[in-house]
Amino acid sequence: MRRRTSRRYLACLLLLLLTPFYSFLDSTHAAWTASDANPGNTFTTANWPAKLAFSTPPADATMGTTFTTSPVVSVQDAAGNPIATPNVPVTLTLNAAPTPGGTLTCTTNPLTSSAASATFTGCSINIAGTFTITASSPGLTSVTSAVFTVYVAPTKLVFTTAPGTPYAYMYFPTVPVVSLEDASSNVVGGAPRNVTVSVSAGSIACTATTVASSAGTASFPNCAISPTDTTTKSYTVTASSPGLTSATTSVTVTGVRVGFQTYTYTCGGVLAPTVAAPGPSYLLQVNNCGFTPGSTLTTKVVLLKGGGDTTSTLITNNSGAAITVSGIVATSPASHSGTPPPSPNTLTIPVGQSASTGTETSSADVTNCSSTDCIWQWSIPTMPNIQFGGSRLIQ
Repeated sequence: MRRRTSRRYLACLLLLLLTPFYSFLDSTHAAWTASDANPGNTFTTANWPAKLAFSTPPADATMGTTFTTSPVVSVQDAAGNPIATPNVPVTLTLNAAPTPGGTLTCTTNPLTSSAASATFTGCSINIAGTFTITASSPGLTSVTSAVFTVYVAPTKLVFTTAPGTPYAYMYFPTVPVVSLEDASSNVVGGAPRNVTVSVSAGSIACTATTVASSAGTASFPNCAISPTDTTTKSYTVTASSPGLTSATTSVTVTGVRVGFQTYTYTCGGVLAPTVAAPGPSYLLQVNNCGFTPGSTLTTKVVLLKGGGDTTSTLITNNSGAAITVSGIVATSPASHSGTPPPSPNTLTIPVGQSASTGTETSSADVTNCSSTDCIWQWSIPTMPNIQFGGSRLIQ
């Protein structure tokens, strides 16, 4: 009887002790039920670190050379949202396939995340091949990168596309292409390398004379050579990059000169009979007015093949900009110093054209010239080593 009474007493005491706890549970349950949008009150992992992802994956690289693109690993929740959780330890591991035997080295590995990511700098792989890298962290789902390639280091440069035979100051007929090659003459991709072109004399200009290689090649569009004189001769163009054997190619630059085309003239203010223009010519001479005062000559200026060539072959303005041609009064011999200047004294040859868009008119007056002739010269101030436009003479 006493045992039963004791048991009942203990049960009542236990019930009294647990009543506040049950009340707490009931109130907490009620609060959850009122505020939780999840009607089932199921536990969710939103905003909790769940997995890793490569926000910047490893890219193609060169054997033994620091990656130009540093891999960045982000910490994410189950839905793929970045989680700003610092101090998450992240480790990069080089996988044994597709290419086994390589070693991945980074400045720091493992690395703890800062905010929502971990950036691995100074990484390199010691052999060539195709690889994947896995990022892992205790308790989080790991991630493996896509396959990338590590190339053998290049040893030399080679001109795979030559510039052709350009005219002075004009773009090369073909865009030069330089390849980065290994000792066996295989084109090598991997990390971009800066390649620079230069010329042995005069100067060279391109869209850019230093270009970062892409997939093992570097192209140099819109290149032109400013020559040292008006002659046609060869120049050596060199491609160089630090640590690699340079490449050279010989480029023959043809000279350019100013000429004339499509002209009419008057004698003493009277339009002379139409005379068929001799086509483009580097020397334009009209002798038909005698010594009649007030003679004029109207003509266009053109670009001609120069460098001693006398075929009066038209060439196209392929310099990338309109060319301004200027007319001046000849100052030698001294008897020509009084010659009136042409009007207008500048003409423009557009890109893609051989002749000026306008014409100019020069007037000759025997009172201002010698008893034999008046002389004007046309040249291109921005292209000093183009031959002036043979002299034009009016008698």
